[in-house]
Amino acid sequence: MSEYEKKSLIKFLALYIGSAFIFITAIAVLLYTVKVENLYELQKERLKNHASLISAEIIDSHMRGKKYEIPDNKEFKVALIGLNGDTVYSDISPIPALKEGIYDNNGRLTIVDTGTRLHHGIKYVVVQTDLLQIEREEAAVSSFLVWLISLALVAGLAIALSRQFLAPFKEEIERLDNFVKASAHELNTPITSLLLGLDSIKNELKESKKAEYLKVSAKMISKIHEDLTYYLQKETFKKEEEWIDFAALASEKGAIYSKLAAPKNIKIEITAQSFIYKIDKTAAERLIDNLLSNAVKYSKNGGKIELTVSQNLIIVKDYGIGIDKDSQKEIFDKFKRKSDIGGGFGLGLYIVKTICDDYRIKIEVTGDKGEGAEFRLNF
Repeated sequence: MSEYEKKSLIKFLALYIGSAFIFITAIAVLLYTVKVENLYELQKERLKNHASLISAEIIDSHMRGKKYEIPDNKEFKVALIGLNGDTVYSDISPIPALKEGIYDNNGRLTIVDTGTRLHHGIKYVVVQTDLLQIEREEAAVSSFLVWLISLALVAGLAIALSRQFLAPFKEEIERLDNFVKASAHELNTPITSLLLGLDSIKNELKESKKAEYLKVSAKMISKIHEDLTYYLQKETFKKEEEWIDFAALASEKGAIYSKLAAPKNIKIEITAQSFIYKIDKTAAERLIDNLLSNAVKYSKNGGKIELTVSQNLIIVKDYGIGIDKDSQKEIFDKFKRKSDIGGGFGLGLYIVKTICDDYRIKIEVTGDKGEGAEFRLNF
């Protein structure tokens, strides 16, 4: 899956599942609330009925002249309280306040009933049950399971829909990607031939400066081609790390870019101390190439560029058009260009940032509009 597909899939799933999560959660909470209210009303009625039944049996047994015996019941606990507040019978502990009504203490329902009319000397019938608390817990578990299953189904549906939705875009992107890769590959041979041809005819031309300018233009095309190739192959690019002397690389690239900068009369000053770092050679070249190319592109005619290499530090400083502080974070974005000067795809600094991220190199940009720019790579 490509970077574009991943980002599109993540955004779609985040939006779809996020909204579904809120909706399903709201529904689950609502259903749980309604269910608990229904359970409360049901248990309250059962409690009242049981209390009324006991009161009726007490009255009936007293009128028949029989002793009243409490029936066994696992669902309800009972207490019988006499006229003076004395306990006649109780399996409730502690006995609540003797005030007629129904009370809910965290799911423990209690009713105090006075329907005995003092038969058998009993004033209060107290009935208590813990069933509401148990049923509330069961309702919470069942609601959570329904919520979880619903969310899983929605997530599965979202993934299936997103794949179907992205399929035609994926095909188009693959076709375009293959076309660009093939085009970049086909460009390699004519660019190489052009550079070699210019080298061979340079001595034959009377106006060698024109040949040099042609070669500079060809090298600029070659550099754009190398950036495009590196960008297209970065996901499958196999790193072959080796010890690179950045002082030697800076001198080599400085000589090349001095020729590229010559038409604008730009001078490149190189201060290099030996600095050896283990990195892929192509990645190291792309770092220096793109920073120098960027500096040449945005430098003013007759300006200068300073390339400094020291231990764990590379600095490329120009005195060109500069970058305003608000735009300094954006310049590393893909296809982002500071201005229309110099052309290009806007890949150079994006590639630099990608390589820096891969090798944990800290990149810093300083400067301001009209004051030039300084790029510091801290290894």
